[in-house]
Amino acid sequence: MAKTIKEQVKENQAEITISGEALKIWNEIKSKKLDLYALAGQTVENNTDPLPISESELCLSAKSPAVLTALETAIGNKFVVEQNLRFITVKRAARPMEQTLMPFVTLTPTPTKAK
Repeated sequence: MAKTIKEQVKENQAEITISGEALKIWNEIKSKKLDLYALAGQTVENNTDPLPISESELCLSAKSPAVLTALETAIGNKFVVEQNLRFITVKRAARPMEQTLMPFVTLTPTPTKAK
């Protein structure tokens, strides 16, 4: 019996794998909830497919244009989300300068004496 186009696409998608930092990002965000169309239980995994384009950033194929805004809201400020011509890229956000340069320094206000 011949396979349908839908079955062939599923088989081809199963063969595509991502690796490196892209896989780490995917594992962190795939179960995040998305607010789409007032439908309950929507997740990143249900509405996007990871693409093996880059190992340093996650590239996603969205099933709807509304996914971009919902994705930005869902994953917060830990990641940078950008729309390219054909896919969405997700990268880790840069850490603030103070934490990067001096992680051991804590700034505390100095108490002042009342006169």
